[in-house]
Amino acid sequence: MLAERECLTTDGFIDLFLASLVMRDKREIWIRTRAAHDERTRMHRLYDYISQKTEEEIVRSPPDKDYLYFIVRLRNHLAPSAIGSFDNLQHSLMQKTTTIVSIDLMWCNYYQIDLQKVTAKCWIGQGNPRVLELATEAADRYTAPLKEDE
Repeated sequence: MLAERECLTTDGFIDLFLASLVMRDKREIWIRTRAAHDERTRMHRLYDYISQKTEEEIVRSPPDKDYLYFIVRLRNHLAPSAIGSFDNLQHSLMQKTTTIVSIDLMWCNYYQIDLQKVTAKCWIGQGNPRVLELATEAADRYTAPLKEDE
C-alpha cells in the first residue's frame, strides 16, 4: 500500500476505492453482458461524484493546491471517452491484475477484486484522510442500488 502522501495519486485513489468496495462485499466489476450496463451506470455515478467534489474544491478558499491538482487529474482520468466507455478506469483495473485484481480470462466478462478484507482494512487505516473520504463516499455511491431510470 502507498504511504499517506503518495495516496494523492490516481493509483492511490484506485487502491483505496477497491479496498472500500471490498469492505462493502463488492468483489466483481463486470465489463461484458447485461451486468456491464449496470457497471457503466455505476462508473458514471463515480465520475459525477468526483466531478462534483472537483468543482467544490475549485471554489474553496483557500484551495489546497496539492489536493486540487490531484482531484482534477483524478476527474480527468475517470472521465468517459467520447463513445461513453471508461477506458482509463478499466486500464487502471488491468494494471492491478499483477497485485489485487484478476480477470476471467476465458470470456473476459469481469474483474475480480482479490483483496482480503483484513488487507483492505489495513490500507484504509493508512490512507490519506481526504483521499480516503473521497474513496469511501465514491464506493458508497458506486454500490448504491440502481434506480429504474438509470
